[in-house]
Amino acid sequence: MAGPAARARELNGASKQARRPHANLQGREKRALVYPRVSTFGQEKNGKNLDGQVDEIRDYCNRKGYTFDSQADIYPDILSGARTDRVGYYQLLARLEKEDAGVIVAWNVSRIGRNTLDGAWLMVKAKEH
Repeated sequence: MAGPAARARELNGASKQARRPHANLQGREKRALVYPRVSTFGQEKNGKNLDGQVDEIRDYCNRKGYTFDSQADIYPDILSGARTDRVGYYQLLARLEKEDAGVIVAWNVSRIGRNTLDGAWLMVKAKEH
């Protein structure tokens, strides 16, 4: 079973370098889609890595009554939030459009993106679904 860091490397390719819910999807079960992100492989090794983010998100979800599958519901990225080619982020959005989820959870709002428009756009998309 590969962890979030391995999955992010797989999704983004080796050459590419949450504490709260960010979009409440009303009327659905409390299923969480999880978005952990670090900007660089160095941050993955030395900072708040993807596994650490997922552990804290898991604790948060347990307290709030949200559930997520450790393989199917986690969409990690090791890529700058300013980049537009974040594979995990866009896979999360695609999943949001076709399947049920109660919330999207990231370790920190800065993990969603490096500008307010990214977060606002995600909230709009979440409310549509």
